[in-house]
Amino acid sequence: SEEDGSQAAATTDAANVLMEAQPRCRSTFSVLLYLNDCDGVGGETAFTCAAIGRGSISAPSFARNTQSSSSELEAALETTEAVTCVTPKAGSAVVFPHGDNALSPLHEGRPLLPGSGACKYVARTDIYIRDV
Repeated sequence: SEEDGSQAAATTDAANVLMEAQPRCRSTFSVLLYLNDCDGVGGETAFTCAAIGRGSISAPSFARNTQSSSSELEAALETTEAVTCVTPKAGSAVVFPHGDNALSPLHEGRPLLPGSGACKYVARTDIYIRDV
C-alpha cells in the first residue's frame, strides 16, 4: 500500500524460477491487481518508453497498442516520460512481461496527492509458464 505523498521508484520486475516444480516453471509476467479506486488523487502506474529502446518492439507497433502516435513515441524514446498511465480501479488488473524479456517495461507508482488522505492498495503476483 502507498500513503499520500509517497511514490514507488521506477523499476523493472525480476523473474523467478520454481526449481521444486516438475516440470520447472519460470515467472514471465507481473500482475498488479488494484484493490481500491484512486480517481483524481494520483497513484497511477506509469509505464515508460525505456523498455522499448532496450527491446525488440518498435515505437510504431507499440503506438498501435497504446493509442499514441509513433512520432510521439519516437520522441519519448530519448526520455523516460510516461507512455501510458493506469489509474487504479478496484478489481482491475494490469499484466505485463518482466525479467529478461526484451519487452519488460520500466514502470513506477505515481505519488498520491499530498493531503488527500488517500491510500492505494495493490496485490502483485507472477504468472508462471513451463520452462522449455
